[in-house]
Amino acid sequence: TIMKIISKIFWLIIIFTILFVGFVVYKNWRTSDIPIQKPSANARTYTDKNYKFEIKYPKNFFRDTTGQPPTEQGNIQYSFGLSIIPSAVTFNLLEDNYKNTGFKSAYFSVGEYQNEKDITTCKNYLPVKDNENNKTIVNIDGKEFYRYDWSVNTMGGQRGIGYVYFGSYEDKCIMMAGFLNYRDERGFADKNPLYLEDSVIKEIISKFGDIAVTFKSF
Repeated sequence: TIMKIISKIFWLIIIFTILFVGFVVYKNWRTSDIPIQKPSANARTYTDKNYKFEIKYPKNFFRDTTGQPPTEQGNIQYSFGLSIIPSAVTFNLLEDNYKNTGFKSAYFSVGEYQNEKDITTCKNYLPVKDNENNKTIVNIDGKEFYRYDWSVNTMGGQRGIGYVYFGSYEDKCIMMAGFLNYRDERGFADKNPLYLEDSVIKEIISKFGDIAVTFKSF
């Protein structure tokens, strides 16, 4: 009767407590296992008071002030099933150090989804459910960001490569994207077919990671 009811409640509390403690231990273990990259010391800092974040970027990048959306935003929409969003900031890589390599352009952008549907989708990471093997968990500002390899193919072959990062902060959903383009819009090679060496590609791609890990929301 009453004693049985009290006994059942007691055991339910015990079971719930064990499950909760187990979840906390698992969460801490998983977070501690996330690799943390060290940001570059030789970098500029950009602070956005509107979107309330700051991020550091290397000195051979420059802030885009044209107001034009970054290239390949349509490809992000197609690949990840999310709306095209205006970038809060875009940093373009100066090509001075990459002459005669086939380099065309590279950029890193930061944006925030405002649409409630997109925020929910982004938080659940549903747009990339078919790319689970392509997902890397990265610790950025103490949060789990999901990084996906990103490639764009056109009729002439692969046009470029990069990374897309998704991370959520309560009611915010942050998307960061770094893209390296080494072919023209039609996918054809340059008139002088000079291609990026693997070492150059790796160097530029590593810069995207260097920028991403410095993101901080406030």
